[in-house]
Amino acid sequence: DGIQRDKDFVSQINPASIDRVEIITNPSARYGGDISGVIEIFLIKEKAYGMSGRVSADIPSPPTYIMSPSANLDYGYSNIRLYVSDRMHFEKFNGFQETSTLRYMNNQTYKQENYGTGKFTSSNNNLNYGMDWFINEKNTLNFLGNISTYGFSYNDFQFDSKQFIDDELHSKETIEEDNNNEGTSTYYSVYYKRKFENQNQQLTMQGSFYDYKGLSNQNFENQQLDINTDELINQYSRQERVENRRNSFDYMADYSQSFDKSSIEAG
Repeated sequence: DGIQRDKDFVSQINPASIDRVEIITNPSARYGGDISGVIEIFLIKEKAYGMSGRVSADIPSPPTYIMSPSANLDYGYSNIRLYVSDRMHFEKFNGFQETSTLRYMNNQTYKQENYGTGKFTSSNNNLNYGMDWFINEKNTLNFLGNISTYGFSYNDFQFDSKQFIDDELHSKETIEEDNNNEGTSTYYSVYYKRKFENQNQQLTMQGSFYDYKGLSNQNFENQQLDINTDELINQYSRQERVENRRNSFDYMADYSQSFDKSSIEAG
């Protein structure tokens, strides 16, 4: 219906409410200068009454957990439609990481070998909610809210690190690492469409606000060992903390008018 939405919003649309779908391979400037293609979904405008919904879930198989539950609820009354949908993805498993690096410098070969095991956890959640108000034949108002969260961590990760020079063991150390990342974004959008008495004239306006907060925490514990006895020689720790915050506001207004064999758009 002319409103830009993401795939999570599209996934909660009831297929029975879709009138038609059009593919635009050469979109006009009103869609943005970096848009090369548009999928336009038109919904049925008939009045809807009642409630419908869907719930789906996975049954995990321990010790590896991979789940993607989702749910949506849709309520229609006369010319108003209310909806809410949620989709989550969760993963938890024991993992390992192995790297080998070779460098050649001053006619010598340097080799670094790292091997580690630990626990991986990853999750994200996407919640959409909103309202479509078909005020009358000429006026439509839409509201959309979105809350997205994510988290990624690997904890109790223990690495064994060895450095070789010309195939001879030169140094050895153990590394313990904890890494935690999380973030939350919120998005709000209000869209208004006005059709004039002349059916060939149309005005659309949309305002949206986006806000994001992220946090990353990393902790490292390094222990340098004797290459022969594995006795502790030196140890040090390092902590890194990164906070990320950004937000934006967008407003767009478009006017279009069609003639017999041509049309004009401004925005």
